[in-house]
Amino acid sequence: MLKSAGKLLIVLGLASLLSMGLFEAGPERRTSSFISGTGGWVASAWVDLGNQSAYLTTSPWFSLPEVEGVSFELSCSVYVDLTIRPMPINLTGRVRVLNVTIYGMKVYLINKSAASSSGIVWGSLLTSALPEELKVLEKYSEAVIELGEEPSYRPSFFRFYEGKVPLKNSKEERMALFVMFSNASPGSLEPGVDFSVLMTISPELQQYARGLYIIMAGASLIVLHYLRHPEEARELSRRVRRRFPLLSGKSTTEGSSR
Repeated sequence: MLKSAGKLLIVLGLASLLSMGLFEAGPERRTSSFISGTGGWVASAWVDLGNQSAYLTTSPWFSLPEVEGVSFELSCSVYVDLTIRPMPINLTGRVRVLNVTIYGMKVYLINKSAASSSGIVWGSLLTSALPEELKVLEKYSEAVIELGEEPSYRPSFFRFYEGKVPLKNSKEERMALFVMFSNASPGSLEPGVDFSVLMTISPELQQYARGLYIIMAGASLIVLHYLRHPEEARELSRRVRRRFPLLSGKSTTEGSSR
């Protein structure tokens, strides 16, 4: 009974170590992305700043589950159409195409208590004082992501931007605010903004330690079994010496000549 239980524990321990090792060595350890939550500002708007404009949009408030060996990061992906195509004003079907210049994109990650402390509300961002409000928001934000342009196989008048930031373990709800500064006129075609939380399987040291502990516990049960049954231990020792002559200090040639 002890021997069987010991073997089972060793198998379970080895299986856990093997699975964690495969996750660590795998080229892709992320599960499907998600972002869930309710409430918050959950809005989007253009803001006229005179010589440029800003486009703002937010995620809902979201929280993270507590899962051992899993880390999280916030990802923001943005597709931008660099042209403005007003509706044709005559029957020729011609349209006026204007280039759009993007001056910068940022995502502000802020939790509920910090948002309350900052005193910033959605309405205060929709004014010409937006740059000053963003400085305050940056002070209270958990993280600020500056998005960079990524290669894209879409047509040349499209641009793809992306940014990621690790998320700290916290039970408090968070919200992400995206801001894009450009020369597009307010009311232009909105960029496609996608917020997602990526889960990455990252086994921790204590999980490996538990796997080793299970293996050692199984080995201890097997040793205890043989201590209680010395005749089995002697038979096992004889079988091991016959199969592995070098363990008994004899060469394979000596074993074959006898």
